[in-house]
Amino acid sequence: MSNVRALNTAHHMQAPSVRAAGIALRGNQVLLHRRFADSVWALPGGRVDPGESAAQALVREFQEELGCTVRCGELVYVAENFFPHAGASIHEVGLYFRVVLEVASVPSHALSSFRGAEAELEFQWFERNSLSRINLRPLFLVASLALEQLEFKHVVEHEPAGL
Repeated sequence: MSNVRALNTAHHMQAPSVRAAGIALRGNQVLLHRRFADSVWALPGGRVDPGESAAQALVREFQEELGCTVRCGELVYVAENFFPHAGASIHEVGLYFRVVLEVASVPSHALSSFRGAEAELEFQWFERNSLSRINLRPLFLVASLALEQLEFKHVVEHEPAGL
């Protein structure tokens, strides 16, 4: 049995899911979101549906979650994320794109945390160089988003249980 098959069998890992996420910048700030009941922050986005490109998924997710239109820019990060969630071992392939929010949108001008179009989601702008003070996932984003120039990177991240 191969090591990969052994790993999948040992941890009851499901097939990888594909998530598209958007890096919306405002000066030195980045837009993050979380569920109100959760302590973990993430870049806005969601699952890519069958037959949909990652860029199309990202535009759809921003419309659903924030009620605003975005323009999807270049791909910045590809991340293979392995993490525990609700008793399962998750394998997620994350495609992280720059996005530009429509100028007149509420998210573009918000000064504090705000509720998204989906009521359970909270959004907030954070200074890129202070992301280590919050619970941001995946972990590689803390250092990567703090860099002055965002550069293409492929990341494989295994998050241990209990973080």
